[in-house]
Amino acid sequence: MTTSRWTTLRPEWPTVGLIILCTSAWAAGVWAIGHWETWWLLPLLALPVALHSSLQHEAIHGHPTRSRGINEALVFPAVGLFLPYRRFRALHLRHHRAPDLTEPLGDPESPYVTPDRWAALPRWRRVLLTVNNTLAGRLVLGPPLSLVRLVADDLAAWRTGRGDIARDWMLHLPALAPVLIWLWFSGVPLWLYALLAAWPGMAVLSVRTFAEHRRVADRAGRTAVVERGGWLGLIFLNNHLHAAHHRFPFAPWYRLPALCRRMQDQGMITGDRFRSYGEIFRRYAFRVREPVADPLARLGR
Repeated sequence: MTTSRWTTLRPEWPTVGLIILCTSAWAAGVWAIGHWETWWLLPLLALPVALHSSLQHEAIHGHPTRSRGINEALVFPAVGLFLPYRRFRALHLRHHRAPDLTEPLGDPESPYVTPDRWAALPRWRRVLLTVNNTLAGRLVLGPPLSLVRLVADDLAAWRTGRGDIARDWMLHLPALAPVLIWLWFSGVPLWLYALLAAWPGMAVLSVRTFAEHRRVADRAGRTAVVERGGWLGLIFLNNHLHAAHHRFPFAPWYRLPALCRRMQDQGMITGDRFRSYGEIFRRYAFRVREPVADPLARLGR
């Protein structure tokens, strides 16, 4: 599907307004916490950090304008610190274009590994990855494991001559600059912000990614829906309706509920369906949701 059905010559004002609101809330929160030295409130900034990542996701999919450059500029500051926007964009679009969604060699966002890779891992790493497949484990281990994987994969790709990798990381430096300047101006130590705001922001996002996909034989059934997203649904910009997002990847976030209802009416949602994120917490907080080794490969499919 092309983007033309979902984009117009005019900006998508709900998204523009949300970008302004999110950035302003983040900046005001940082300043207030630094001014009054209320460091214990820093974890509250995880919410605008996570929302900003969701807005970057919107920009990746062509919102809120038809200009890729303008969209990137609107979400340019790296308030989450760790993930370069250009790497996020490249890997996420590869995820959407993967011919075999969730397959560990072709889908960069797959949580699985090949059986051969699994067998070769030392026991401590297998334990770590298994714990990461519980929701509690994902909240704690997900951010560092995903960053280690990103850096390791990017270093390996860079060594093969991929100049775009170095370019994307270099462009992350000017994106960090306004964030670092504002933290300094507000009197918030960088290490404290990274530990108590940016890191928890990644953990919030891991709640969404934990149950988005499952590797099953039915390719149409690999993407889930969380029917009632609650306040997390706003932070995730309706990506709890993930089956609708994958079916209509260029639809803006505020169209996804209606599109998901249409898909439900037409019987097009065949993947996992959860009533709420509360259900996911109850079922998988301390229980492994899926094996780490590719279950289809183990079945010879």
